[in-house]
Amino acid sequence: KFLKSSEFRDVILRSVNDPIVQDYFTTEFNIWDEDFRTTALDPVLNRRSMRDHREFAALVRAGEIYRASTRLSDHIRLTGTHYLRVAGLQD
Repeated sequence: KFLKSSEFRDVILRSVNDPIVQDYFTTEFNIWDEDFRTTALDPVLNRRSMRDHREFAALVRAGEIYRASTRLSDHIRLTGTHYLRVAGLQD
């Protein structure tokens, strides 16, 4: 959502104190048009998401709810980490 929604990104960036991150997202990132953002970001985000969702569904169908919930937690954590790296907030 951070990379796709300018409104959401603006809210998050209000709490970012790093001037380099602020500058990147208010200048460089904002000049990318939607087509370029889609081309640059979607393949990475979609590939992981689709793989994880197939795994969730298989685990739920197999009745392995605990493993599914653990995998979902991992997915959320890794997605958050990916966004932070793209935003330059984490190495």
